[in-house]
Amino acid sequence: MKRLIIIQNDYSGAGKTTLSQCLHQYLESYKVPHHSVVLAESLDESLGRPQIEADQLRLPTLVSHLNESELVILEIESGLSQHFSKFYEKHELEQVLPEMGFEMTLLIPVTSEVESFDGALEAAETYSDTAQYLVVHTPTSSFYDDDDKIWDRSYPARVMDMFEAVDMNMPVCDQSLMQALKVRGTDLPQGMEQASESDVELHAEMTKWFRKVASQMDCVRKYLFGDAFRATVALAPPAAPKRTRKPRAKQLIMDYAA
Repeated sequence: MKRLIIIQNDYSGAGKTTLSQCLHQYLESYKVPHHSVVLAESLDESLGRPQIEADQLRLPTLVSHLNESELVILEIESGLSQHFSKFYEKHELEQVLPEMGFEMTLLIPVTSEVESFDGALEAAETYSDTAQYLVVHTPTSSFYDDDDKIWDRSYPARVMDMFEAVDMNMPVCDQSLMQALKVRGTDLPQGMEQASESDVELHAEMTKWFRKVASQMDCVRKYLFGDAFRATVALAPPAAPKRTRKPRAKQLIMDYAA
């Protein structure tokens, strides 16, 4: 089956762009054919990736991007999740996508900020059980245990349990990488684009950090990409994704309906 990966969370700073670029770099490292596109409020010529302007979102436009590859990554900018949800429902994409041979994976980046958890509820309300869910934890500090506890006790985490979501942790950026980015007056997504062998220090720090990212993605590779992961280089077998909590579907469905 083909695979459409949607990255969304209206909480600004959750890590959508970083995550999208990490997926692209990971797939590039294995020479996996794929296509990335951004649903944006307005076009940004400096972005360097295909974009769909929100006001110009039409079914033929989306279909044209889906026809680019069997593995498509759609990043939805902050503030546009509801816009895409209405489009999804209006055009009955829950039927159109399977007819085109596409399965869906929803990537929902969250931080330790409780407000960022709402993205999980919004995704579940729109896509329900027509998609798989991967909750990506973006660190706001080096204390992952504290971040995990906040998420684990939340209602959105229980809703994700109901849909058997898988969790993935993005690695913390160490001080040397943060300093290299600060000196260059840039952030992590821009740093990923700018890092090249001509900038030895930034390239080395970014490579070191991305190895940790790749290790996390190896663990969820089959779940995330499915059969659309068709590499042209030799692969190491990925570990099975870890489901950290057992779904409590019956009670959660009652809670969610309420």
